[in-house]
Amino acid sequence: MLQLILASKSPRRKKLLTEHAYNFQADSIDISELLNKNLSLEASVEDLARQKASAYVDTHKDLNSRDYLLLSADTVVAFADKILGKPKNISEAKDFLCYFLDRCTRL
Repeated sequence: MLQLILASKSPRRKKLLTEHAYNFQADSIDISELLNKNLSLEASVEDLARQKASAYVDTHKDLNSRDYLLLSADTVVAFADKILGKPKNISEAKDFLCYFLDRCTRL
């Protein structure tokens, strides 16, 4: 049976896998998350996920690829094809929303 490895720090991804009773190991990898501006938004996010997966495999050469399934993903916040990046905190997330909705009142 293949071991599922989640190559992510995302609490939401961990929660989703746990809620659906997947047996998995979470083990993230840090990479530079610069988006390729020559690609579409969707292709840029896919590219980041592939980079994470490749970096994970490159740094874990002791793992036999026949024994595990690697799940890698990435999230980018965008509005009208403008990439905003990931908010650093809840306040910045509210600022993003308020800026683009142009009708927020700060709490």
